[in-house]
Amino acid sequence: MKIYKLAILTSHAIQYQVPLFRALTKESNIDLNVYYCSNYGMTKRGFDPGFGKKIKWDIPLKGGYKYKVMRNISSFPNNGFLSLINAEIMSEIQKGGYDAVIIYGYTTVTVWLAYFAAWISRTPIIYQSESHLFTQTSFVKNLVKSLIFKLLFPRISAFLAIGSPNKMFYRYYKIPEEKIFITPYSVDNDYFHKYAEKYKKRKNKIRVKLSLNNEMPVILFVAKMMPRKNPFVLLKAFQNIRRNIPAQLVFVGDGVQLIDLKKYAEENSISNVLFAGFKNQSQLPEYYAVADIFVLPSNEETWGLVINEAMNFELPIITTDKVGASIDLIKHGKNGYIYPANDGKMLEEYLAKLLLNSKIRDKMGKTSKTIINNWNYENDVKGILEALKYLNRKSIN
Repeated sequence: MKIYKLAILTSHAIQYQVPLFRALTKESNIDLNVYYCSNYGMTKRGFDPGFGKKIKWDIPLKGGYKYKVMRNISSFPNNGFLSLINAEIMSEIQKGGYDAVIIYGYTTVTVWLAYFAAWISRTPIIYQSESHLFTQTSFVKNLVKSLIFKLLFPRISAFLAIGSPNKMFYRYYKIPEEKIFITPYSVDNDYFHKYAEKYKKRKNKIRVKLSLNNEMPVILFVAKMMPRKNPFVLLKAFQNIRRNIPAQLVFVGDGVQLIDLKKYAEENSISNVLFAGFKNQSQLPEYYAVADIFVLPSNEETWGLVINEAMNFELPIITTDKVGASIDLIKHGKNGYIYPANDGKMLEEYLAKLLLNSKIRDKMGKTSKTIINNWNYENDVKGILEALKYLNRKSIN
């Protein structure tokens, strides 16, 4: 049996990635080594500009896989491209004897050092990103990106697609179908299933604990409070529908717009709105469990993993056509609704439909659960293993 020696380079320990690393480690065909560019989120609190505060995830990110935290020699930790300079990645790749190295994106010095080391040592590169084609950027940015992709992509051996929009992006840049492998963008379904089942019969008690009314349905938003996530369009839609439909709105998250959102709600006497603030991973399940509808109104979103999380709790989803996950995860009219970004009136219409009909909510929620069951780490491992086997066949031929 062929054992594939695989390296993964990533910026830091991320709560969505670590369970995948553990699943890859359990795969008998794979010998995995993960390289972190910093210890942010693992051993210390780090400042998250989106949340506007220092955070440290409260789920275990160590153990169950091999990893190395490399020394970052950058003098500009907050300066994008220059924020990560881990020179040792070059020797790690050149001397590692890897069958392949997975590299995410192209936006730091360390990533480019890894590319150069892989090219020099003839180590096959597997590329993964969240990119899709419906993110609007300036002409100059699009031109620069296009030049980068035309330089980089011909030198990549295989590509991992997190979903349909991501695959469309690769195909747009003329990547052959045979070099693209599906690795569905996933969360730890088992983790959320466990809490969904645990809290199912305790919904009313948890609502009381969170100061919510058991007689009114709950609309839930979980994300950073920032313009790109567009929480204001949801608050204003709720402001209009609450005049005729009893409901509650819960915002979970922190960020630059939180103060303004609270001020708007207070000045306009919008009742039944709870601003819960930032909640860590162990706290989120209670909020998903008490919700009846989940809304992600972003006007720009590469994916939106909170949608995955919400679907594990059998919630109908309302989101926009600018959210990457909407294409694969939301079947319009079946497990939720997709509306044009920033269209507050259509958001109101879909909220009203769901708030006024609990049977539709329940039916859509069950469909959400069925869909999300297939977006799991097992299929990610399968996709990565298929990519490794493809590279092995190419090297033999």
